[in-house]
Amino acid sequence: QTFMPRTKETTKHPLRRVVERTKPGSDYFFGLSQPSELSAQGYATLRAAAGQNPTAIAKEWREWMSLLKACNIRPWSNAAHQTPTATIGMFKEWVAQESSSSSTHNRSASASPSSKQDRPAISPLESSIAAPSSSSSSLSSSLSSSTGSLSQGALRRMRIEYTATFNEYDGTPWLLPSGTNVDQVIYKYSMTLETESALHSFVIDRSAVVLDCFSDKDDREAFQQRIEEGDTHGTATMLPYWKQQELLQYAKQPHELEVILSTGWARSVDVVEGVSSEEQIAFNKRLYLTMLRLSSLYEEHGLSLPDSQSESWYTTKVWGIFLDLLASGSEWLEYKPGEVCSNASSLRRNSDRDLETRHAQGRKIDGLVFCKKTQCEVGDVEVGKVDGGATGTKVLKDGRKLSKLLKDMADTICNRSTKRAQTKREVRVYGLLISGLCAQFVSLRYLDGRFSQLQRERTLTLPLTWDAQSIRSVLVLIKEMLLLRGRMESMARLAYDFMHPGPEDLLRELSGRSRACTPPLAHIPTLNTPKNSPKRSRDSKIKFFCHMDDSWKAHINPKRQGAGYFLAQSQELRCCPQEYASFRNGCRKQQEKIMAEWTSWMRDFASSHHEVLREAAKGAPKLSRDTVKAVRKTNLQRRREQELINRANPQLSSLG
Repeated sequence: QTFMPRTKETTKHPLRRVVERTKPGSDYFFGLSQPSELSAQGYATLRAAAGQNPTAIAKEWREWMSLLKACNIRPWSNAAHQTPTATIGMFKEWVAQESSSSSTHNRSASASPSSKQDRPAISPLESSIAAPSSSSSSLSSSLSSSTGSLSQGALRRMRIEYTATFNEYDGTPWLLPSGTNVDQVIYKYSMTLETESALHSFVIDRSAVVLDCFSDKDDREAFQQRIEEGDTHGTATMLPYWKQQELLQYAKQPHELEVILSTGWARSVDVVEGVSSEEQIAFNKRLYLTMLRLSSLYEEHGLSLPDSQSESWYTTKVWGIFLDLLASGSEWLEYKPGEVCSNASSLRRNSDRDLETRHAQGRKIDGLVFCKKTQCEVGDVEVGKVDGGATGTKVLKDGRKLSKLLKDMADTICNRSTKRAQTKREVRVYGLLISGLCAQFVSLRYLDGRFSQLQRERTLTLPLTWDAQSIRSVLVLIKEMLLLRGRMESMARLAYDFMHPGPEDLLRELSGRSRACTPPLAHIPTLNTPKNSPKRSRDSKIKFFCHMDDSWKAHINPKRQGAGYFLAQSQELRCCPQEYASFRNGCRKQQEKIMAEWTSWMRDFASSHHEVLREAAKGAPKLSRDTVKAVRKTNLQRRREQELINRANPQLSSLG
């Protein structure tokens, strides 16, 4: 016998003829006294209390309605046909209502917030953060899909950390003229998301999504007006006139451009007021070398670039020509290409580190621009090989990664500044998101309250062919790179000024009027990438974890061979073929028998009525003959080592 028999119910519900009691959401239907009481809102409220997200609830509800409509139980079938259709938006609204109502009645003592009105409870989605209570809760696989959805355990931990970070903020919240707390509105929306978003790191990327969270028209207009307000720093959209004239000299036909490039870069320069001849010559040389390299690149490929190459090819062959313009010959900037770790990200990850904790590296990025005099990062570059458009998976993930890195950079500059309040208002960092032959210019600035804004300023595409129109497009791209360089140099100078005292600041320091230490800044840190997320689950092919209660143990026969491996575990069901092989090898079983046992266990788990067992069987790897041999060899070596130790130490051997 494989599984322990379940106890029979004394009175059976009519739906028991068509559905098992273990089906997710069955508690709602089995608890109804009359089919006429069917309600999508009631189902959403119950499932939200069980920790389900709106998308999963909507999917379950559609499955239940299809099942009831097709069943032969007339009262339930008629009720399903008469029930109005519910959209995903309605489910999100009901879940949000349940979350706000439950948060006012359930507050944990260990996570109770302060008395400030803008701070929510530690568990606004109470059951989504608390441990799941029964096996009827729908369990999503930790082997997440390409969309980046998190497992239930990782999602709960992320929401707990997000809420705790939200409550640690000591500054003033973002209030609209009507008194609406924008921080609270965005927080409630963020808690309904199933995946990590830039909003969890307090960065507003796509403002249109947040705009829909406001029900009042005046609030939407006030929020949109604040989003559209640009700052005065680093917004130059025009090059100096003499640089424009130099660029226009290359706006020629390909054969005319070839003649110009063949003459070299050295030529007489006109006198420009306020600009030294050395600066003009250096600029002319950089521009000439850039156009020469681009012309050679197109000629090398028959005047037409390939549209599908590797990421390293785009980085070195194509975009490396433009990226050299960002810091080449700059007094303030230096560019580091390649997979480099962000120091700003590392500082944030190790902010609470002690000697017992391993030092964590910062997030890797394809390129970093930092200030030579302060070593502060002011820009970064992320490159991808596929242009999937603005809504491509790679672009969206890189955008989230870029927003977190940019916020780490801005926070680092603020933390090192002697004028933190002023720095927080004026700091601006920049990024370049490259996808194939397409480049998107982004920047990050502080908005209000807890939130910053990621601005996607302009997107340009490098032409595939080399003709007169393409050359003009290339010159526009060069112009944007030069503007980006100027903005980052301006930010580097500003950061340098903020980090070093001026004459008045020095007088205050010497006279003792300045405070002995800089007061802490009321800013909020970036959220750490959730563990067990697709980016962090490196061992997903080796182990499979299901964080649940131990109700699954009742479905395992303790007398079955190999059951001890599963029953010895606590609430966490871990299906690792290597561990199972090691466990059974201790019983001196043959490798073919161990492999057959593992296959039989996983097959029975897959057909089990318990969702934890079914999900474990889906994610568990197969047990190969090579794995069993390797485990047996390791165990044999350990036994021999232990025998040698026992022979050398008879006293220890007698003690067992």
